[in-house]
Amino acid sequence: MYKRLRENSITGEPVPIVHRMTDNAFIPFDLENEEYRRFKNDIANDVPLQVHDGRYMTSEEIEQYLKTLP
Repeated sequence: MYKRLRENSITGEPVPIVHRMTDNAFIPFDLENEEYRRFKNDIANDVPLQVHDGRYMTSEEIEQYLKTLP
């Protein structure tokens, strides 16, 4: 299970990192990082993605979110 972090409070831009809750790892958005590639694959295949307010993203929201990632 993963959790999206809040947007940058100054710029409003998404924070380019995700929290993997199962082992408390923080994964940077880096295409060369195997854990990042696994994250993208996992959420594309229905592993839950939580947003900062505790809500889980729907499949449609995840599909749109994936389009914004590197």
